[in-house]
Amino acid sequence: MNAISNISVLINLLLIGMFIVFIVLSLVYVLGKILIYFSNIINVNEASLDVKNEIENKINNLTNGKGRVLKITKLH
Repeated sequence: MNAISNISVLINLLLIGMFIVFIVLSLVYVLGKILIYFSNIINVNEASLDVKNEIENKINNLTNGKGRVLKITKLH
């Protein structure tokens, strides 16, 4: 009789734990989607028009003028 009570408690803990993990992961997923949505809205207006010049400037800054850009390929 005591063993059945222990199994009942263990199954109850298992189900409650699975439910809590599901809720937390769902919350992380939804908050991540909301964060990505708002960050995409904010950064759309800040895009630079002269991309090649910006890349060359960053490479020069990182390599102290020793590096150079050979080819720029846009990824889809």
